[in-house]
Amino acid sequence: MIKSFIEYRSTLTEAPYLDPSELKKDASGGPNKGRARTEILAAKIKNSEPLTLKTGEEFLVTDIESALASIEQFKRDGKSFKLIGKNKEISSSQIKKTEDFGGGSGAGGGTINTAYREAAQCVWTQALLEKGSAKTHEDISVNDLTKAFNSKYVSLNINKTPLENILDIGDAWNKSSFLTAQFIINDLKLKKNQMVFHHDDDFMNKIYSLKTKAFNNDGLANMTNDKWNPGDIWLSTPDFNLDSLDISSIEALNNSILEVGGYTNKSIQLIGISLKAIKNAVTKVVMNVNPASTPKYKFVAGKISSNKGTWDSSKQSYLYFKQGESNFKADIRTNSALSTHKVELIVKGARGGGAGWGELMNLSKEVYKKTLPSNIEIRDFAEKIVSGNSAAVEKFIELLQSIDSNISAAEIKRKLKQHDDDLKALVWIHSKLGGLYIIQLFVTGTQKQADRFISGIINYGSSQSSNSSAHIVLKQG
Repeated sequence: MIKSFIEYRSTLTEAPYLDPSELKKDASGGPNKGRARTEILAAKIKNSEPLTLKTGEEFLVTDIESALASIEQFKRDGKSFKLIGKNKEISSSQIKKTEDFGGGSGAGGGTINTAYREAAQCVWTQALLEKGSAKTHEDISVNDLTKAFNSKYVSLNINKTPLENILDIGDAWNKSSFLTAQFIINDLKLKKNQMVFHHDDDFMNKIYSLKTKAFNNDGLANMTNDKWNPGDIWLSTPDFNLDSLDISSIEALNNSILEVGGYTNKSIQLIGISLKAIKNAVTKVVMNVNPASTPKYKFVAGKISSNKGTWDSSKQSYLYFKQGESNFKADIRTNSALSTHKVELIVKGARGGGAGWGELMNLSKEVYKKTLPSNIEIRDFAEKIVSGNSAAVEKFIELLQSIDSNISAAEIKRKLKQHDDDLKALVWIHSKLGGLYIIQLFVTGTQKQADRFISGIINYGSSQSSNSSAHIVLKQG
């Protein structure tokens, strides 16, 4: 029976991919239009962003130095190369040409424009420090910004964010940058030549590289950069040495960030700042300094079907939880057919934040001391169920009944036999398995564990997980 899946797998996940002829081109559309795909790939690897494969699953490169060296070699010989993950190696030709690489529908210049505005914040803040006084953004001239751009106290990736683009962000963003710069200077009591302003430079990228090493030292799946610390820009003293940070564990690194960020004392040596658009007034929000202040949620129920459905009527599963008198719902589903699962908050019919499988695996270890299976293991299990493997079917029955004892083994077997399309059955069972594994943790543990688990999932979506680091957010007041 499983043969039909093997024959049709490529049809299910068919998409353009980065074979050598495609990888050597520039992105033809999307947020990185006109940018070399090798450069896009290198940036994603440096930032520990997962790559999407032809199969639909996500792959995280763990040997970053080797990968970057291979990309440089590719520029010379044009041959596909290996990328090394935690428990797997892939060929560069297996990478799907996603929107970031110019595939799909594209989204205009959003990512690049955002980079210009973030880099501009560094320039504007330095310009105000050098100017000494300015009442409005119109008091800052092009010459002031150019001087700041060339200052040793502004460190940017000028290949990605050249001066001409920083000067061309528009009047509304110029005003936003000015107001934010004023606030940063006054709030942090900055003086001229006290801080270096970083955006997407080697220094900032090393911070995230150290984060990856800290997660590896803990034996945990890596957290994406934005979920760990969504600092759009970082400030550091000119002589700050990143190697002084303790990366023996992610907790140790986060404690180091607390100490050098001025959160536990008055001396700021290194701090990440998340930026939002400002119209007229700035509000500062300090994140992840006091674990006791992190939002807490109470788990209510986990269901393997919607309120009107049955266990086999949909691929999704659902979590119900509350905070005070407010009730919430999240679903457990795959990103795409046979890809990794995630929990995503549903807010008034729209989707909100949540957590991917890597973070769910981390939380499972922390809260329940249990290891969730990888997506490959889940897919292999689903394939065995579809093929009629008796041991796999019995295990599937056991898993279902651990959540709902009213479902009979005879009914489960009957439902499995009703699926005459192996491919559809595989997609359905694979999707359902992820929900079963997550809900089983909730219903077999204690209420205290369940509350901690759901709080961790939801807080991760807002960069407030137990493994996220301290940072400040500057937003419209």
